[in-house]
Amino acid sequence: MDTHDAVWFGQVTYIQKYDLTVEDVTRNLIRIPNKTVYPEVTPGLTVLAGDDGVKSFHIKRPKLLCLDNPEEAKILPKMLLEEAKVLAGFCPPCLYLL
Repeated sequence: MDTHDAVWFGQVTYIQKYDLTVEDVTRNLIRIPNKTVYPEVTPGLTVLAGDDGVKSFHIKRPKLLCLDNPEEAKILPKMLLEEAKVLAGFCPPCLYLL
């Protein structure tokens, strides 16, 4: 994720991890569309816009390791939304950024 919460994903399988350079990693990154990662806005959860007081809240971001599996990637937005709902139940005054 970058500073704008854009998701980037990539793998480098042809180079051992100790031989990787920043250029190798950067060259293999692809931008993942928001709709692939983030759920649609849902009533009942508060969504913060930008940096609107984010330092005082827990920021819920998706687990991205499943992006290399198309079947798992399909359910990523739903998993994130369900997890945010569960966490909001534990901490009602908390806000979660999706």
